[in-house]
Amino acid sequence: MELGTAAGVLHKSSPGITEDQIRELIERGAFWAWNVALETTESRPELRLLTYSVAACENVAELIDDPIALAQPVPATGEEAIALLMSHAARALRQTGQPWITGEEIKAILCIRRTHLINLVDAKVLPQMPGTQYRTGPKGYPLIAREAFTAFLEARLV
Repeated sequence: MELGTAAGVLHKSSPGITEDQIRELIERGAFWAWNVALETTESRPELRLLTYSVAACENVAELIDDPIALAQPVPATGEEAIALLMSHAARALRQTGQPWITGEEIKAILCIRRTHLINLVDAKVLPQMPGTQYRTGPKGYPLIAREAFTAFLEARLV
């Protein structure tokens, strides 16, 4: 989920929470997040949070009030967080038997727009399967190897 969406969700348990406070909580390990920006060197990362991680955090207000309180993310490890995201791709693999994930699925998993996806593909941050190409129109999404997408998630974990 996007940072602004997370602020809206967390507003129920912690009224007035800001995106900067959520960034701080990410740095402290309260939530799993990925930097999906085209360049990881950008001054302000484009963060996407694991929805499950945000929904499972019960002590947001305490964490904000106490800057030394220890955060315990859900799930417990980055590998488990990536596995949750990849479970969607695993269902698609079982249904189709194909070793790739479509750009449409990646868009949904990362909560990004098609333009951003295409920029990631053009920059070879998300390399396409050999012999495939994207185009405009229905079913024009790029096909990305599951392993390449998993590597992207591992490298971009904040």
